[in-house]
Amino acid sequence: MFTKFITASLGVSAMFALSACATMELSGIPITSVSSTGNVMQGEITPRTDFTSSFALTEEETGVVCQGQTGANGQGNMSCTDGRNYEIHIPDYPGFNGSYVATYDQNGSLVGANDATELVAVGYGDDSDIGLLTGMLP
Repeated sequence: MFTKFITASLGVSAMFALSACATMELSGIPITSVSSTGNVMQGEITPRTDFTSSFALTEEETGVVCQGQTGANGQGNMSCTDGRNYEIHIPDYPGFNGSYVATYDQNGSLVGANDATELVAVGYGDDSDIGLLTGMLP
């Protein structure tokens, strides 16, 4: 009983100590996207200790830069230097490795697969691989 109390007390103390710390950025993680229209973007996502993140990607052929942020729920926005804007929702967030396919309409809004005009395979960490992502697209 005494051991459980000490463990619980230490856990609560650690939780308060962590919540009192300032949000810090962690090391960057590679991120790659491949679209159904053939665009390839590569860059880095920078997670923070509060589970939010910032990211920047560059389109290989045109040099267009897109950057944005996500909240602790993996949702956010991305703006590009050519005027495009996209909604972002990273499923199974947070994590250091993962991949998914996002479906967008012509306005950059996330939509169901039946209404999509563009599919984008996104991979980060170990899944930041152009071949893997290309294989995820129909």
